[in-house]
Amino acid sequence: MGGSESQGRSATAWFLATPPDTRNGWMMRERLSLTLSRDIAAHAAVIVEAPSGYGKTVALSLWARTQTSPTAWLTVSSHDTEAAQLLSGVLTALARVSPEVPPLSTLLRRLQDGDILAQPAVVELLELVLSDFPDTVLVIDDAHLTSATAFEAVILPLIAHGRGRLRLIVAASRDIRTWCARELAHGSATIIDAQRLSFTADELEELATQFAGPQGESLQAADLWDETQGWPVAVQFALQSGIAYPKHESAETETITRYVESAVLGGLDESLRDFIVAATTCGRLTGDLAQHLTGRSDAAALLEECHSLGLFLDRFQHATSTTVYRWHSAFARHCQAIQARNNPSGYSKLHRRAAEWLSTRYPAEAVNHALASHDPEYGLQIVEQNWLQLITGGQAGTLNSACAQFPAPWDSVPSLQLIRACVLDVFGDRHSAEMLAAQARSALRQNPPDPQALAHSTAAFADLFLIHEQTGLQTAVEHAHALLTSAPMTTSQYLHGVFLVGWSSMRLRSNPSRAISLLASAASGARDAGHAVLADRATANLSLALAVGGRLAEAQSTLEQLLSVQNLIEWEYYDGGIDVMAAVLIAFWRNDLDAVVRLGRELHAHGGHDSSYAALARVHFAFAAARLHDNSLIDEAAKMLREISSSEKHGVPWPAYRRIGAAHLAMARGDEEGALRELESIVDWQSIPTTLVLAAELYRRLGKHDQVMAMLGGITKQEVVSYTYASAQFTQAAVAWSRRDRATAHQRLERSLAVAAREGIIAPFVDLDDIGRELLTEHSSWGTEFESFIAARLAYRPSGGTQDSPAPSQLSLREREIFSYLATTMTAEEIAAELHVSVNTVRSHQRSIYRKLGVNTRREAVRAHKLNR
Repeated sequence: MGGSESQGRSATAWFLATPPDTRNGWMMRERLSLTLSRDIAAHAAVIVEAPSGYGKTVALSLWARTQTSPTAWLTVSSHDTEAAQLLSGVLTALARVSPEVPPLSTLLRRLQDGDILAQPAVVELLELVLSDFPDTVLVIDDAHLTSATAFEAVILPLIAHGRGRLRLIVAASRDIRTWCARELAHGSATIIDAQRLSFTADELEELATQFAGPQGESLQAADLWDETQGWPVAVQFALQSGIAYPKHESAETETITRYVESAVLGGLDESLRDFIVAATTCGRLTGDLAQHLTGRSDAAALLEECHSLGLFLDRFQHATSTTVYRWHSAFARHCQAIQARNNPSGYSKLHRRAAEWLSTRYPAEAVNHALASHDPEYGLQIVEQNWLQLITGGQAGTLNSACAQFPAPWDSVPSLQLIRACVLDVFGDRHSAEMLAAQARSALRQNPPDPQALAHSTAAFADLFLIHEQTGLQTAVEHAHALLTSAPMTTSQYLHGVFLVGWSSMRLRSNPSRAISLLASAASGARDAGHAVLADRATANLSLALAVGGRLAEAQSTLEQLLSVQNLIEWEYYDGGIDVMAAVLIAFWRNDLDAVVRLGRELHAHGGHDSSYAALARVHFAFAAARLHDNSLIDEAAKMLREISSSEKHGVPWPAYRRIGAAHLAMARGDEEGALRELESIVDWQSIPTTLVLAAELYRRLGKHDQVMAMLGGITKQEVVSYTYASAQFTQAAVAWSRRDRATAHQRLERSLAVAAREGIIAPFVDLDDIGRELLTEHSSWGTEFESFIAARLAYRPSGGTQDSPAPSQLSLREREIFSYLATTMTAEEIAAELHVSVNTVRSHQRSIYRKLGVNTRREAVRAHKLNR
């Protein structure tokens, strides 16, 4: 559950879509600028690849800021390893420089909302580029931090098909020339390597005349060249200190650390020097974090001073957001080495401070700092306090990486093993998850944790992920629910725990009201506490819980309010397409079968695994195909059903769902024996009321009344929701009608209609057989309150359907509709109001109906049609 990006498939942070500020003290390198301009004009892509320290970011940011045509910028992070997240960054960068192209923002929003997958989104982007798009250069910095798979899916198509309208400059420390081997070989891309990035002797000559050492002495260009060989970071070190610098072959040795200490930091004011050594504890930071680390109230001003001095610090600014700073990694690494060598205890304290500040904001980073401070106990505490937040927030991969950093014996702590097992389950590796969880539970049985310990609640909530059998999961839900009111928890733990219990309760289907209550509480609480990701995730689940709970009107309203649910890449394994599935349920029970087909295909195409919401959508696609009596749809649905799990997972009886879908398809084909075979084992599954009522209706149509009662007897009163109740009552009414128990039939049908009309439930009253149609027709004159509802159902005929119409075949479509109302006691005025036509129109159609049927009255028309059927 959860993507590796800190906010899952979310909008790229503004500072990652902005070139760093041009730093003071750096000249515009005319040679390199001309090289970039010439190469990008002649090629679809320019690959800028060299090790750290070759000034790639500086050179590109300087060049980008001088361009007059649109030049977009994207800094890739280590979380952008999925195609969707990388593409989100690309779209954000392009939209930032081309706000006049609204489809870019629309496509970005669709991608973030999960309405389109990465591959078709790339295709749409290319269509935009080739149609109405200004010629643009996109600079992608730190591209090596993405994955080869994401690069191949997103960047390579842009290089191949940009056709001069979109050109790319891709900067990285490694890998890219391999990923672009074909493009380089074919000439569509060219490379600027370390040699071309290095300063030439002529450039050093020019630089040497512009800079002076601390005492005002000038630099000798020849000496500078001999000592640096043009290595940009070495040149910059020399320019800052005014002395020569060791050759770049020694860059990662103690020599460079000593150099940074003596030549770079040594020439600074002691106060600033001490600040830098402390502030470089975190590679990326804000003024507030710098103040927490250093204890300096003027930390923000000192960061600005470092930036203005060109001290290896990039600044990312936005008019409405906090300024973010990023140290050059090599510089920060050497400063940390200085601190660790000179003041080991201070080094540990700094990492501890960093961990404390980051623990509630970026817990995965906090764990790394806790371990660097030699305090795995505190690191474990951070993991135990935040693992639910990380998993449900789309950061399972990040969490897994953090857990993997723990040394022995901490790596075998049961709570940590259970958390890693949950991560494996998120990744779909159920077998490995079960093995690791078994080891942890064995250790917990030998040494059970204190009920007040974090490990105790960790074990309880982990069960909600790791237990798949329904009875065991029910017990786990009750245990976790009790902990919400008894165990000490942070606000974040509590809110994520409430969500998880609600999420699990919904899958159990045993207490829909509690699931709705918990998810609503999690959504509102998370919104108030500023947990936007959790609030959206809980709201999406709430929409489905309301639909599953039969509260269709509320579910529809919740869906309409859901503006931007982030489909988090790893959590998507569980909840991918949940909002779409809620819409499928609403559409099915309200008999919008075209919507069920369209949305079902959408989720199926999304590629969800065999126990995802895509799998549940496949079942409803089968229901719709059967009711539409469309042979091509029926064949398509049969193939879909084969992609549904054949075993129970997370308490969900997938085999039963698979069989009820197959039974409906068999009935639609006229294969009654096949339908019976599929239905035989469904009664063995408990707590599946929707499946049971749908199976009961099929048994009724097959004349198996004993099986009808067996199915309906498996539904407890607690499980009955609106559409379950309406369906069950209608089925029982039809059974009573076939047994000529007219009074019971009318009573049960009226109960069914009362609930159905309130929630707009239509599905039980369409695709009627002779008994159902006769019952509804007779009930319309029985004294019902729902005449218009019945008439609309009798008039229904699915598009492309082949079943018999309830109206005479010689009538027009509008006449058939009006004929369905003639069997009721509604007046012409009431029929006109219901159909939103004039009374004269109703009377005109009524006369035409009488003429075609050879009758003179409403009663004769209805009776004549019954006799002729």
